[in-house]
Amino acid sequence: AARVSASFGEMLLLVAMYFHSNQLSSIIELVCSTLGMKIVIKPSSLSKMKTIFTQEIFTEQGFLPIHCIYQLLRSRAFTKHKVSIKVHKTVHLC
Repeated sequence: AARVSASFGEMLLLVAMYFHSNQLSSIIELVCSTLGMKIVIKPSSLSKMKTIFTQEIFTEQGFLPIHCIYQLLRSRAFTKHKVSIKVHKTVHLC
């Protein structure tokens, strides 16, 4: 697997998007690939982190400001991390 370099901010936004769309398996996969380790993470163990991300850090009820989406598109973060732009667009823009 090719290693992908992303900024810390990109990673946080991606994790927030995954939490808001309840894609916990994608968060687990991202953590494992970022660390380069195969570790067991139970989705249920992410509930406190989800609360922090969705109610404290990224409180926009799943909607990112347009400049954040633009930056994600510009940096090709969706492609790098295999996030469906159609799903993201539907969840965040509709």
